[in-house]
Amino acid sequence: GESSLLKRGIERKLFKHIPIFLKATAGMRELPQVPRDAIMLNIRLCLSDVAISPFKFAWRQASVISGDEEGSFSWLHVNVMLGNLYNSVPNTVGVIDMGGASVQVVFVPEHDVLENFYPVSHGAGRRLALYSKSYESYGHKRALERMSENLLEYHKYRHQNKKTIKHHCYPRGHTFELFGRHLEGDPSFKNCLTLSKTLF
Repeated sequence: GESSLLKRGIERKLFKHIPIFLKATAGMRELPQVPRDAIMLNIRLCLSDVAISPFKFAWRQASVISGDEEGSFSWLHVNVMLGNLYNSVPNTVGVIDMGGASVQVVFVPEHDVLENFYPVSHGAGRRLALYSKSYESYGHKRALERMSENLLEYHKYRHQNKKTIKHHCYPRGHTFELFGRHLEGDPSFKNCLTLSKTLF
């Protein structure tokens, strides 16, 4: 933010020339359109207000991006940081990016692909063809929520009177409520793995 730019010797009066972008990802993609649009409207209003944000901003610079685009940004970031795109023949790495609500798998395929093809331009007009696939609802938070829902569904038919349900994917001492039922952490890799298979 502002403090890091000031530490680099960039004067505050220059901030108005520095563009700011906001790219909302899977958590926003999952929302129904009306609340999503309301949130994005408020974000745009805040970023447009010089009293809140001193940076250069146009409304189109805040948007909800697709899973494929989210994955390509992750891939680009990792490969730029590793210096993989500066060679005459780029030698890149693939990326598996797990967020809270989705997982992206992105790499440069060895052969031409038609499905999930995502072209990326970088430096001096160079282009690479990526394979970019987003798996919605498989991010760590959303996956845990779905696993918890599956666990409750299991207990609904087998242990209806059980007050506390043991959740093998959470640490001991962690407790929470879901749909009026009390869940308690009781870690077990084997049982958590079994529960995770209910996602597929």
